[in-house]
Amino acid sequence: MKRLLLISTCLFITSPAFAQQASMQSPAYRECSTLANSNPTQALAKADTWLKMDTGIAAQHCRAMALYGLRRFAEAGDALTAVRDMIAPENITLRSYVARQAANAMVGANKADQAVSLLTTQINEISTMRTDNGIAAGVTSELLVERARIHTNFGKLDDAAKDLDHAVSLTPTNESVLMERSAVFEKLGDFALAKNDLKSVLTINSSHNAARVALSRLNGGAPMNFTPTQTAAPVAATAPQASAVPEKPAVATPAKRTKKKKSVKKATTTPQAKAAVAPVAATEPVAAAAKAPTLPTAAPAPIAAAPVATPALPPVAAPVAPKPAAAVPALPPVAAPAGMGMPALPKP
Repeated sequence: MKRLLLISTCLFITSPAFAQQASMQSPAYRECSTLANSNPTQALAKADTWLKMDTGIAAQHCRAMALYGLRRFAEAGDALTAVRDMIAPENITLRSYVARQAANAMVGANKADQAVSLLTTQINEISTMRTDNGIAAGVTSELLVERARIHTNFGKLDDAAKDLDHAVSLTPTNESVLMERSAVFEKLGDFALAKNDLKSVLTINSSHNAARVALSRLNGGAPMNFTPTQTAAPVAATAPQASAVPEKPAVATPAKRTKKKKSVKKATTTPQAKAAVAPVAATEPVAAAAKAPTLPTAAPAPIAAAPVATPALPPVAAPVAPKPAAAVPALPPVAAPAGMGMPALPKP
């Protein structure tokens, strides 16, 4: 029995997942991660030196963070994608976390389409894994929120709402997901649905100040008469029980968003208006003038043509310089899950 336990322990220690976690706890990785925030140039030099001795995940991720800190977003996105591919697919938490970091870097490099594609690939990959349903639902919800933020930044609000509907169905009591969806509903003009999500947040956490302020604002600044109750539930379906997490269908759509119809008034003619229209009286014939003897007439004097005044042209306005394109707001930083050992990306 002791021998079996010893063999099992050795197999666990030598497993790829354990090796990946152990490399993230090394002093070299911690030092490089700190430098990526304070001195990314020095961090990149240390990472390059480290890679000459070890090409593992820790050294590769350190180099990617240094590139991100130097605002070399395109290179950082490629490096983080390579790190994500090095992580075992079974480690969905760490693999998805690095995928979100890579998507952040791609957006910074104006490659939002590649960011959306990478997040979609990761979501579909999780749906095929046989793993804990709760973990899979939480990780997939984070990926959907990340993708929804990109859609929102580029004005694709309907796609963002679909992703957030799916995310709420997987994690119906996640306050941040409900807040994200409420903001998108407000931008779409669906204020009733936006209020419903805010009320759901206050039902889960009555001291959520941001939800309370947002709900008061949507109510026109009037004092709120909403009191959270324990019986109220978030406007979302429960997480699916199957091990595979589907990506496309949005399970929870709280209500159909309705389009406002313009009312067209038809003009009507009242009897009084008809009566007011009177026939036009015929004019009396004018009596013919008496015929007078004709007198000799002189030739008419020539009429001088009056000069025609040419209207002045309106002043030509100076050409208006085109407005610069609005800058795409930066995505929020990807927070590292607790106990993972891999830090968040540095501030560029």
